[in-house]
Amino acid sequence: MKLKNQIKLLFTFLSILLLAFTPLSGCAGYQSKANDPNENIIDTDYIISYCAKEKSNENRIFFNYPQFNELVPNADKLNQLIENLVINALQRSEGEFKGNLKDSPEIWEWNEDEYIYIAMVIDYSITRDDSDYFSVTFEGEFNHKLAAHPLNYFNSLIIDVKKCEPVKLSDLYIIDIDFVKLVRKKYKEQIRPGLAKKTGSLLEDVSEWVEESLSSDDTFLLEALHQSSFHCFFTDTALGINIPLGRVMGDHFEIFIDYEELTNYKSISTR
Repeated sequence: MKLKNQIKLLFTFLSILLLAFTPLSGCAGYQSKANDPNENIIDTDYIISYCAKEKSNENRIFFNYPQFNELVPNADKLNQLIENLVINALQRSEGEFKGNLKDSPEIWEWNEDEYIYIAMVIDYSITRDDSDYFSVTFEGEFNHKLAAHPLNYFNSLIIDVKKCEPVKLSDLYIIDIDFVKLVRKKYKEQIRPGLAKKTGSLLEDVSEWVEESLSSDDTFLLEALHQSSFHCFFTDTALGINIPLGRVMGDHFEIFIDYEELTNYKSISTR
């Protein structure tokens, strides 16, 4: 099989796997990797942290997520959108969640506690919060006792604050061949320095393979972006796109595209 087809199959498999555990597109102690280029995570004083928690003989589930306090306009509607993501994620990954959806955050360390079925530890980072959009990412690890190793979990949610509606990439931008070329260009520019920072070191031969791994045909990448196979999020200055990678490379990588470079791709509804 040609390398191009092997790469396409890899990304198709990873995309399906991610969607199985993250239908949209946590707990204290896990440091999210989905920071903006300046690692500038927003600190808000009107956010309450909750943890969907299940501590049973079978499972250790800790899914931390934010909720707005009553002083925020439309807090109930906004909170429900976030809660829906959490519920869907738990149903897809664990089956029947038997814990408390609104518990207090708790620090839990892997390999320091015994469970017989599933462990899940997810934290969140608010990456943008203004009068237009609220953007939050969820990241952590999911493990099944029969699996060879834990799976990295990544999910995201962008909310149109004025409409109180979740939005996806295709709602915001015109995703055409030119947009695909821009994504591929940013990936190639950012993958080497980004992975070097993320992993500490990277062999040149592995780096060259990964650098070219998004060079699938335009149709595949176009469909993946339209179908939200790659989770997206906002920062104050840029659009972030989460790209799945092999576990040896850290499972995923985030590219960033400045809003100024996206002006010509804005959909009519967002102009």
